[in-house]
This record gives sequence, structure tokens and C-alpha cells, in this order.
Amino acid sequence: MDSILQQLTQATTKTQAHQLVSAAISDPRVVGFQELFSSPLLHDLLESEPNSEDSKYCNTLEVFTFGVFDDYMEHRELLIELLVPQVVKLRVLTLLSACVSKTQISYDELTSLLHVDTVAEAESIIITAIQNQHIDAELYSAEQHVQIRAFAGRDVILPQQSLRIVDAEKNSVARLEDLALILDNWSSVNVLKTSGLVADTEALLNGNQERV
Repeated sequence: MDSILQQLTQATTKTQAHQLVSAAISDPRVVGFQELFSSPLLHDLLESEPNSEDSKYCNTLEVFTFGVFDDYMEHRELLIELLVPQVVKLRVLTLLSACVSKTQISYDELTSLLHVDTVAEAESIIITAIQNQHIDAELYSAEQHVQIRAFAGRDVILPQQSLRIVDAEKNSVARLEDLALILDNWSSVNVLKTSGLVADTEALLNGNQERV
């Protein structure tokens, strides 16, 4: 991710930005994208005309940063066309969002959340997430549920940050000020840390220390 961020910082054309956004959302190892929004070139894309190709790349990055598969299905006309690995990636991210509020998720709920037709497809997404070390979980095929022991946190919305198409309230997207509560709810679980979660947590803790 650092390499992609560095390349995006150095990019000089919108085409380069498109390619780097595609690379980021394709990388199965990356679940945090907040850093990309700090790129000046991406700021230029954010100011592009609605429904333009530039706008579609920004919208797609937003969905991968804060959204779930429902957002993709609802706003497909405003997004770039996803490749198969990117579709899998978004389903993994959707699974991570579900882990925030539940330690046990039924297969029926997962097939609905992930927009897949079979339990086998849902289990495949879980296995992909486990293999990429995004979750620590155990599948209970007979009981038709997955037990989540730990998971990688997704990005949180920073102060003054507004979203273009993702409904933060509907998706229960966490804001920075909510992070302490989320971690407290998972106090008995070893939450896996991603670069985005670590950075936001450190910022929150530093802010609290300054007020003490």
C-alpha cells in the first residue's frame, strides 16, 4: 500500500491515478484506503463532473473504503466496472463490516450480505479472508454459521470528511470519534490491526492524552 500511495503522490496524469486506484482495490492484502484520499491528484478527481470517468473512480474508491456490496449493487452506474478479483475483494470487505457488530454470522445472512447464491460461495469468501489474514474465524458448516474470533478493521471517517454515495448511517460506518466504543465492544477479542486502523487509533489516543 505504501508503494501505491507513493506512486499516486508522484502521479501527474489522471490515467495514472485511475491505474493506481485499480491496483489498490485489486490487491487482496489491502483493506485500508484512507491514505489515498490525501493525494492532491485524487482531490482533482473528486472535483470532476458527475458521471465522468474520473468521478466513477472516486466513487469506486469510496465504496471500497467505506461501503459494502449493497452500495455496489445500488450505484453500479456511478462506478467503474469491477474485475472478478475486485468483486471478491469487495465481498471480503463487506464481511469485515459485518464482523464489527457480530461475532457469529449465519450463512443465510452472509449469502444476502455478499450477494451470492450458494453457501459454498459464501464459505469461499470466508476462506479467502482467512487466507489473507483479514479474519480469524471458524466455519461451522453443519450449524450454518461462522464464528469470528478476530478481524481486520476497516477505515473510519475522519473529521470534516464527507461521502459522495455511501450512506454512512445505513452502513454503520464508524467515525473516528466512535472508534473507542467499537474497540471496547470487542474488548474480549484480539482485533487484527491494519495500517488505517492503527493510524486512526493512535490519533484518537493522542488526542485524548492532550485533553487529560
